[in-house]
Amino acid sequence: MGTDKSIISFVAVDDLGKVLGFGELVPPVTLGAIYVAASAGRRGVASALFEKLEVKARELGMKVLRMDSSLTAVPFYIRHGFRELERGTHRLADGLMMNCVVMEKTLRGRCKRCLKTYPFWDGAGDHELLSWAIVVHAQKYM
Repeated sequence: MGTDKSIISFVAVDDLGKVLGFGELVPPVTLGAIYVAASAGRRGVASALFEKLEVKARELGMKVLRMDSSLTAVPFYIRHGFRELERGTHRLADGLMMNCVVMEKTLRGRCKRCLKTYPFWDGAGDHELLSWAIVVHAQKYM
């Protein structure tokens, strides 16, 4: 039986088209990665990407998401409902090994949130609305 090698990518961009971050979903169970540019950190970009990926996973009928998290990203994933399964190592694309935490989130029910708009606040006292969007790009690798 063949393996589905579809990778579904979501990219967050600002009003000028500058990439702020991206996330990947690799069915049937893998959340590939979520990366955000340092200049876009702590502004809700990673959370919005994760929410979009989670909705897509549910649409595809995925029941669980598993991933190898970097050690620094563990608190982010715990805040988003993941649990730690074990600690280990992950081989990067360049062949180097990275310490990681294998994490899992069981997907239950349906998402009740509308993800068509993203009103995120930067945390400043005047609560200026951050302006950026999620662009969907899906690719199939053979």
